[in-house]
Amino acid sequence: MTFEKQEVNIKLNGWAVKVLLNLLIDAHKNWPGGHPSEQEDLYILKNGFYRAYMDCIFMMESNKPR
Repeated sequence: MTFEKQEVNIKLNGWAVKVLLNLLIDAHKNWPGGHPSEQEDLYILKNGFYRAYMDCIFMMESNKPR
């Protein structure tokens, strides 16, 4: 069995999502080289965490008292 077929669920709060997003942004920006698919994987992960972060922002905004 390969890693691609394995699924893992992780529960994170908004702060953890933001920290991981910042790490992925930095890792993608300062990618030292190697196999191009590694950079593409970082890009995909970064975009996924960006979407999760934006979901957190949206939920915080929608829960604000008016």
